[in-house]
Amino acid sequence: MRLTDTVEVWTLDGAGATTYSYSSTHPANVSYQLTELQQEPGRTDLLEELRAIVQLQEWDSNTMRIKWDGRMFYSDGPALIRRRNGRTHHLTIPLRYV
Repeated sequence: MRLTDTVEVWTLDGAGATTYSYSSTHPANVSYQLTELQQEPGRTDLLEELRAIVQLQEWDSNTMRIKWDGRMFYSDGPALIRRRNGRTHHLTIPLRYV
């Protein structure tokens, strides 16, 4: 998999803090993906969602944010762990603009 973008990971400064500080830089692939959402039987909606595919790392959706293209994003749900050939390969993180 080719990771063509670069993202910065920012971490919450401490318990009860409201500010974030720079943590590290990682290669990534950030793009919009279509997601199918079944609202009720027989009705399916399509949702365009921004996702970041990053190398395997520790990820806490509550305390970490991603800065990409000069804008800060937070995780819009849990990070999805992707596996290939029985081994963990990468994380897919749904993003929402702060």
